[in-house]
Amino acid sequence: YPQHTSFLDACDSLGLLVYEEVASWQHIGGDEFIKHMDYMMEGMIRRDRNHPSIILWGMMNEGHSSKMFEKMIRTSKELDSTRPVSYAENHIDMGIKDGTVFQPDVLGLNYKLDNYDQFHEKYPNIPILNTECTSADKSIMGDLESQLTATLKIKKDLDFIDERDFIAGACIWGFHDYGTEYRPVW
Repeated sequence: YPQHTSFLDACDSLGLLVYEEVASWQHIGGDEFIKHMDYMMEGMIRRDRNHPSIILWGMMNEGHSSKMFEKMIRTSKELDSTRPVSYAENHIDMGIKDGTVFQPDVLGLNYKLDNYDQFHEKYPNIPILNTECTSADKSIMGDLESQLTATLKIKKDLDFIDERDFIAGACIWGFHDYGTEYRPVW
């Protein structure tokens, strides 16, 4: 999601790279939704395009709409032609069928690392970034065994990504159990 400007200032100062994405999760649909998503993309880029730390604009997490992506890409390029545009895909096969995986400059892929080699072999010219992986969904703060299991999963996933030069990098999804009473139910 768009970060606070103080966070972006710190990233600029420290030389950290930022993938900034509009506040979204999955596609709801309809012209009003598309209009709102494009409005959020425009606002994010207008506000943050002067931050050198930002290297990639993100359109959405886990959503499908060629029509919406076309509009958002056009808006992005009009406002900032220097940075590539991405979205995070959770279902490669659905993205291929819908054609959305072919729209962004860089394709973000979530989880399912075992599909990456086959996808890259079939579409070697599509730049790939892992936009979500290594969810430590069974880790519980204070439970050393579950934390070790989560740490080993993170290491395994990051080693997998590190061994493939066609994957630009990885974003770890750390939602579960960070200072809350939440406990996974899966």
